[in-house]
Amino acid sequence: MKLEQAIAELSAEIAVDPLNFEPLVERGNLYAEAGRFAEAIADYSAALALAPECAVAWDNRGVARLYLLDYYLALADFTEAIQRDTNYFYALANRAYVYALLERPQWALEDALRALELEPEHAPAHTVIGQAYLQLEQFRAALQALNRALEFDPGCVQAPYYRAQVWLGLGQPEKARADLQLYLSRPDDQQNAAARQHHVGQLLSQIDQPQE
Repeated sequence: MKLEQAIAELSAEIAVDPLNFEPLVERGNLYAEAGRFAEAIADYSAALALAPECAVAWDNRGVARLYLLDYYLALADFTEAIQRDTNYFYALANRAYVYALLERPQWALEDALRALELEPEHAPAHTVIGQAYLQLEQFRAALQALNRALEFDPGCVQAPYYRAQVWLGLGQPEKARADLQLYLSRPDDQQNAAARQHHVGQLLSQIDQPQE
């Protein structure tokens, strides 16, 4: 009810001053928090039509598109955000994450390292570095980066999952199992629950597979 009330208040504000982009961004944020990503994207797009220089709106629209698995559209939005504000480390870390999802580890490393130059304690950037090094099978470097992510954000959702894969690469299945349990214990949006269970199941099957 509080969400709907907040949305209604912003909608009234937008109706009174339709040329003000900020309430559109704020309402888009509320839609995104509620998992209503199509509506969020519509609001961010309307805000950008009024204020194309707003890096935050580009970045937020990219995040919404990422949740909808529109990786290349998200990538374009994060790139635009970076072009509008070269010091916007959130967009750099987000683009790095998309590059990692697309298995472009060198590009992911480049963006994540740039993000850390601007904000050394940004846990998502450390996580992406760990993810990229994992793809490059540089397991020790990956482990160091993921440990750093969890140092700066002990509640980081993704870091235990990637660290579990690192432990498997280093031949330590019990540590991998512990990290997978930690990953499943993390609160996360319900939209990802089924995918998380599936990915964990795949890794656990590797751990439980009898050794020849």
